Amino acid sequence: MRNLSLLIILATYCLSSCSSFNPFESEGEYIEKRIDINGVSEIENLNTFQIQIIQDGEEFIVLKGGENLVSKTNIKVAD
Repeated sequence: MRNLSLLIILATYCLSSCSSFNPFESEGEYIEKRIDINGVSEIENLNTFQIQIIQDGEEFIVLKGGENLVSKTNIKVAD
C-alpha cells in the first residue's frame, strides 16, 4: 500500500511539472495569435500544436489554442 501511495505522489508531481500537459492548469481562453515572418527556414514542434503549412502570398504563422499554451510558445524570426 505504501508503494501505491508513493507511485501516486510521484505521478502527480511529474504531471504538474510538465509544461505542455498539466492536468492541474486549464488551457485558458481560446485565442488566435498571428506572427508575420519573412520566410520559414525551420519548424520545431514539441507536440503542443498541430502545424499546417499553406503557400500563400503572405508569410505568417497563426497560433491557435488555449491562452496559457500560446503564451508559453517561443517564436524566433530571423531577418
